[in-house]
Amino acid sequence: MKISRGTIPQLLFLSFSFCFVVLAGESENCSGRGTVVLVLGFPHGGTSCTAGVLSILGVPFGNTFCNKKDRKHPKGTFESHEMDNLDSAILQELGMGTFRPATLGYYTKVSPEQWQSIESRLRALLAPRLQDGKLVGIKDPRIAMLLPFYVDAIRSFGYDIKVVTVVRNPDEVAESLDQKRHDMHRLLCRYLASIVFYGRELDTIVIGYDELLSDTERIVGRINEHIPGLRSYAEARQELDAFIDKGLKHHHA
Repeated sequence: MKISRGTIPQLLFLSFSFCFVVLAGESENCSGRGTVVLVLGFPHGGTSCTAGVLSILGVPFGNTFCNKKDRKHPKGTFESHEMDNLDSAILQELGMGTFRPATLGYYTKVSPEQWQSIESRLRALLAPRLQDGKLVGIKDPRIAMLLPFYVDAIRSFGYDIKVVTVVRNPDEVAESLDQKRHDMHRLLCRYLASIVFYGRELDTIVIGYDELLSDTERIVGRINEHIPGLRSYAEARQELDAFIDKGLKHHHA
């Protein structure tokens, strides 16, 4: 059977979602004193838009985490320079990079000393935000490759973890990155595989970037079910309409 390129992202999305449906019964909740919402996905894959929506609904990404803005993200990335620099350094130490993900299970080769060093640096970065037991949002797509370390660091503060993963057509991602990467489908699969593998015990919801733009009310409803206590679509509609500018999606597969 011949599968068109346009069909591949849909297959990826369905397969990825199915993995978490199967694993849902294994997800853990440590009943901590607060909750961290991790926004995961692929760089330029809709994570900034998703974080913006979550922020409007009531997930605080924090004033200490600078909302970087650039040409590609005029409304901000909801990331911090400090986290960006630290994640880059850790990935480099582990022989990885944004477009150079490691094979699954790499962490089994990390020495106890190196693991402790990485986790202590993550704890120092997160400590100012994980003190009051409230809801906290954290976003960097590359955390997908560092999930074992982030999970340990976050849980050391007694926090629960909820994951919101966004999936976008890899051809659109390549266009957004201003370059045609012939291995973009493979890279996207590696990111998603990391989230499934390392996050199989985490409470996770998967959303599509296109659906977030075109059917915002339904996606917000799913987010409300996943993270109780947030504002509803009706309550936040005006702000959501102002934030979700469909014209910002310049690239279509």
